[in-house]
Amino acid sequence: MVLLLNNGLIEGYDSPARLLENKSSSFAQLVAEYTTRSNSSFDH
Repeated sequence: MVLLLNNGLIEGYDSPARLLENKSSSFAQLVAEYTTRSNSSFDH
């Protein structure tokens, strides 16, 4: 389970798969940003 906090308030709590289903969720955006940055670091 993942507990997602934003400014000390609970923003989400669910399994990673369920949180990723909502593409506009902070968790999905965080994973997308991490994936983009990780992939670009392999290019250099």
